[in-house]
This record gives sequence, structure tokens and C-alpha cells, in this order.
Amino acid sequence: MLEVVKEYINAKLFEEAENILKMAVSNGIDTPMIHYYLGFVYENIRKLSERDKEYKIGNSKNPDYVFPHRLEEIEILESVINATGDPKPSYYIGNLLFYLRRFKEAIEKWEEARRKGLQYSILYRNLGYAYYTVYRDAQKALKMYEEAIRLDPLNYRLYLEYDEVCAWLGLTNKRIRTLEEARKRIRKDSILAKLSSAYVDAGEYDKALKILMTNTFTPAEGYYGYWNIYVEALVRRGVEKMKRGKLREAIEDFLSAFKYPSNLGVGAPYPPYRHEAMQRYWLGECYLALGEREKALEVWNKVFIQERLTPVEKYYKGLILKRLGREKEAKQYFESLLLKASQRERKIIKFKKSIPSEYFIFLNYDRQLALCHCIKATAYLGLMRSKEALKEFKEARRITKDLGHYNWIYNSQLLKENL
Repeated sequence: MLEVVKEYINAKLFEEAENILKMAVSNGIDTPMIHYYLGFVYENIRKLSERDKEYKIGNSKNPDYVFPHRLEEIEILESVINATGDPKPSYYIGNLLFYLRRFKEAIEKWEEARRKGLQYSILYRNLGYAYYTVYRDAQKALKMYEEAIRLDPLNYRLYLEYDEVCAWLGLTNKRIRTLEEARKRIRKDSILAKLSSAYVDAGEYDKALKILMTNTFTPAEGYYGYWNIYVEALVRRGVEKMKRGKLREAIEDFLSAFKYPSNLGVGAPYPPYRHEAMQRYWLGECYLALGEREKALEVWNKVFIQERLTPVEKYYKGLILKRLGREKEAKQYFESLLLKASQRERKIIKFKKSIPSEYFIFLNYDRQLALCHCIKATAYLGLMRSKEALKEFKEARRITKDLGHYNWIYNSQLLKENL
């Protein structure tokens, strides 16, 4: 309906536009933008008292789910600002400008709404989101998210996004504290999953697994994120048990990491599409430590049916090649990983020079660059070039501390280097 009204306004047919808008209001369409459009029509025909009345009604409406997206609406909303000084139109313009990827202008409008005193959780959420995803100003983003959570402590999405910013900075303890508070207020499986992931990063695997195994999760179709956390917790706990000489207990953890508990909401994929390289590597190592070489070889050789390896899994596949005595093949494999990651890194750096920095960040190329450094680091580890590996890990960590399993590999290698 507003599309039609917009055309009438552009054609200066204000009476027709007025009639359509009044018809909409009489039929119960009572959104802020309807009243703003009607007020704008009145401004153009110099009915200023009617304009002020409609603008006031528009400003009184709930700002939830108001997303103007037409360029013409900037002029309308600026008219409301000039006539009333209310902060909501500034917030709406910010939404529109961000949708148009005019990031700097959007943030300026949101900050204008904040200065004018708009106490609205999504305004602060949007500012937090923008400072993080456009500028990677994570500290400022955290402050905005904290205010958003204060204003709307039952909005679970705020905690999920806040957790992402904390993870970027490596603030694991803050993640745990915030999510523990959130779980007291909100019953949501995504909150529990984030909390279990934070416990994994903190090395508190028992707590992570208790959450995962005593709750029911309902993932989106094809989403294996909850299962991935479960595997990470079991594998890392199993490795710790290996280091303490508890090999049989470690084997139990590694074998459990092949399972798909029904409460996690996913079933086992077709075998070639499963992600098992990490589990197979460590299970084989454990069998070998027990002197059960045949079992180790059997476990390791099954990795070669996997067709969809993640970058981390490719590292473990290379390690398995080495353990099977296929040294030349392993060397070529790791060199290939190193070459591809280096080529990708160069392309990203070249691309970075061709676009504004905020677009580079918003499109997550900085995260991709960190991944390139991580892949190079693990390739160097496979090639027994530990100094170069640590250098690449440090380059990745300069970008972000949110490196998942790579952080665990890095910390393990750092410990090994300092022994």
C-alpha cells in the first residue's frame, strides 16, 4: 500500500495519497510509517496542525519491527524529526541506512537517537552489532549490548550476540558469567549450547557435557553445531585423560565422540559425509599407547572414506598419514595445504586494498584471514616447523581470539614449546 502512496506523493497527487492512507487507518493499519506518510502529505498541502497530530501519533507507536526501506522515507522521517524532535525517527533512519549499507550514516543516526534519550533495547543492540560487525570495536560493542540486555533481559538473542563479541576478544570467563545468568531467566537451547561451548573453551569439559547430555536441543535442519560442541568436549577431555595415563577412560570418551545422542537433535550422516578425523586420530593414538597397534591402524585407515573434511580435519588427516608411515605423502599433503592457504591469504590481502575497511570487516574477510593463518600454522606443525607455526597462530590471534579448535592446538603447542 505504501508503494502506491509513494507514487502518488512523487506525482504530487496528495489528495489521492491522503485518501488511501485514511482508508488504511480506518481498516486497522496503524503503524508508525502510515501516520508519518499521512503527516508528510499534510505538510505538503500546508495542513500543519493535522501534520503535527499524525507525527505525534506515529511517534507514540511501538518501534518493534519497524524497518523503513524506501529512499523516499528518509525525507519523510527527516520531516518528522524537524517537526517534533522525537528520537524514534532518527532510529528508523538508522535502520534504513544500515539496510542500504551506508554504515557510518546509520550509526550517526542511531547515536543521535541515543543522545535524544531513546531507551529502547534494539537501538542499543543495533549499535552493538554495528560497532562489532563494521568496525570490530568490540569493547564499545560490549557496552551497547550490556545496555540492551539491561533494557530487555529476556531477549535471548541479545545474549547470543553478546557472547559472540566476548568470544572474539577471548573473554571466556565473562561469557560463562553472562550465560549462567541468562539460563536462570531464559529457557532456550541456544543459550545452553553457548554456555557449554564456553565451558569447553575454559577446559571445564564435565560441565559442558553435563549441559549437553541433560537437556534436549532442537537445531535447525542440517545444523550440527550442538554435536560439534559435544565432540570437542569429549575429544579434549579424552586427551587430558591420556596425558594423565587414564588410557581406557580416554578411549571411552573418543568412542563416545563418534555417537549422535538423540537429545542433540541430529542423526548420523552417510559415512563419507561424517566428520570423524579428529576422533580417529586421537583414538588411534590411544590404542597405540596401549600397544594395540592393529586397532590403531584400523581406526586411522577409515579416515580415508571421508569426503568433506573441514580445515581442522585436514590437519588430523595429515597427522594420520604420518602415523601410518606415509611420510612423503603427508609432506606433500601439508605443503599443499600451506600453498592453498597462502594463495587465499594473498587474494584476501589484495582484495582488502580495493574496498573500504568497513566492508572488508562486514563481509567477514578478517575472520577468513585469521583462518588462513590457522591453516598455515597447522600445516607448518605437520611439517615439523614449529616456530613458523607459532608465528602464524599469533598472527591469527592478533585478529581474533575466537579460533575454536585452533586455539586448543595453539595452547597445546605453546605448552610443548615451553617444556
